[in-house]
Amino acid sequence: YMKEIRKGTWLCKIYLGKDARNKKRYKTVTLRGTERDVQRRLRDIADRERARGQLPVSSRTTLAAFLEFWMTKYGEKQLRPDTVENYRSIIRNHIAPEIGDLPLEKLGWQHCDDLYDRKLKEGLSTRTVRLIHSILHRTLGWAAHRKRGILFENPADAATPPALEQREIKPLNLEQTVKLLRSACDDPYYGAFVLGAAEAGRRGEILGLAWENVDLEKGIIRISQQIVCLKGKVHFQPPKTKRSNDAIRISEEVAEILRRHRQTQQEEKLLLGEAYQDHGLVFATKLGTPVNPRNFIRHHFKPALKRAGLPPTTRFHDLRHTAATLMPANNEDVATISEKLRHARRSTTVDMYIHSATDAQYRASKRLASQLLEPDGSPKKEPGQTT
Repeated sequence: YMKEIRKGTWLCKIYLGKDARNKKRYKTVTLRGTERDVQRRLRDIADRERARGQLPVSSRTTLAAFLEFWMTKYGEKQLRPDTVENYRSIIRNHIAPEIGDLPLEKLGWQHCDDLYDRKLKEGLSTRTVRLIHSILHRTLGWAAHRKRGILFENPADAATPPALEQREIKPLNLEQTVKLLRSACDDPYYGAFVLGAAEAGRRGEILGLAWENVDLEKGIIRISQQIVCLKGKVHFQPPKTKRSNDAIRISEEVAEILRRHRQTQQEEKLLLGEAYQDHGLVFATKLGTPVNPRNFIRHHFKPALKRAGLPPTTRFHDLRHTAATLMPANNEDVATISEKLRHARRSTTVDMYIHSATDAQYRASKRLASQLLEPDGSPKKEPGQTT
């Protein structure tokens, strides 16, 4: 309800549903502007109220309002902070502007498929479009649950997201990796470079590594947390997958690097005294605080790439790819590589590093063939047998 009480000033009422006594509740606001502006602002206010759970969600609720409601009431409680930020970005930039005005009851699988097609034509990757589908499928599935009855069925169930095109990885070769490590050997975070290249560590997990999870005598580290940067601030959150916190065996060389790093850190801590804010992190700032991942890349990784003469487009995560592609050259099998990378599924390792897997299969085939066949392809002769 809205009524112009004087030129450019509107009295508006928003229905808030019924209270515990079954009485209707309203929110009254006074807004200034043109009728169209006030209608838009009124929808924004209604969306915010709905997000706070003060408006009932029904099949007539617009998709944009429903997504805001779900993200605020459920998403922020169930998802990791970086996932929440990613979901909100996708909703804000790709879903709400396209189909956000549609009431849930009118949303069909065709709208989803058309959205996917448009986004692919705009140049979005298949991975991003599949994330759009994942968000729709998850949230609409909540609305279609039989106990809620907001929707009769999930329209995203019948939608067809594009097949995932595997992103091309760009690992360094052995010579490039050694160059990078040489250029970083005097960097205070040299150990982080080594954990990335030699142990296939993820950036956030390396920067979030705590000394309490490091056993240098046994050569074992465990990942219990990772650092992410959200809106310019550093946050801790759980590792990427359940397997991420599996024990990681490190070599004696890597253990020695961490041992020397700890000694240097202890000396700096003594010099600063009470000014040192000890968070128990393996890699911290000079004051002991968590390292901002973006600052690490800007002030340490990128300069090391430049000194080594390597492509500036190289990412820290490419060190993980590098480790995964160099291991097969040392006759490591796919199962071992998958365990080292702590992938939740072995198929992930095969899909991402298919060339490495193919090489391993070739070596296995070659060894077996040499046991069964002669070089010309004929069956192996019995010992002492001649032609």
